Amino acid sequence: MINAILKGVLSLLTSLLSLFLSPINNLINTYLPNVSNGLTRVAQFFTMCTGKIGWVLDSLLIDSETVSLLVTILIMKLTLPYLISATKSIVKWWRALKL
Repeated sequence: MINAILKGVLSLLTSLLSLFLSPINNLINTYLPNVSNGLTRVAQFFTMCTGKIGWVLDSLLIDSETVSLLVTILIMKLTLPYLISATKSIVKWWRALKL
């Protein structure tokens, strides 16, 4: 029962979001058609950099597990404040709804 209600609410939210964002999407498609070329170049740049990073890490004798651990720690350090802030906002919003 609760699962069906949550699915319905999420479906409603996604449909409203797509309804509100469709004019912005149309404007972007109309006035910025060549953005995909720029994004492709950025992706190619990052592909080139990641190819070179592997070579540098191998030459410095750094294990892939160490890099994985450092990336995991960095991701946690960068995302935990946002998660805490979002949780506080949700709790604040929920308390406002209860009143």
